[in-house]
Amino acid sequence: MDNNVLQLILKKLEEIDERVKKIESGAIKIEKKEEEEEKDPLFFKALKIVEKREETPASFLAKELGIDQKRAEKILDQLAYAGYGETYWGEA
Repeated sequence: MDNNVLQLILKKLEEIDERVKKIESGAIKIEKKEEEEEKDPLFFKALKIVEKREETPASFLAKELGIDQKRAEKILDQLAYAGYGETYWGEA
């Protein structure tokens, strides 16, 4: 590996370390993004259902949770936003 590349990587790591220290000390406040909203009360129950399946259509989730399809779609969007992937693109 080129010495210049290594130096650049080390510099970036130091910058990241400084940011983390500022966040941990409270010098930087991390605010909730406007598009973020409170998780649906059924979020974690839905997560358990989604984890068991490779693909989870909104219609299936709605049936499993006893809710309407629109709410199921919103929960799936929240799951995707939280990093659990696009789990429902194909409707079965």
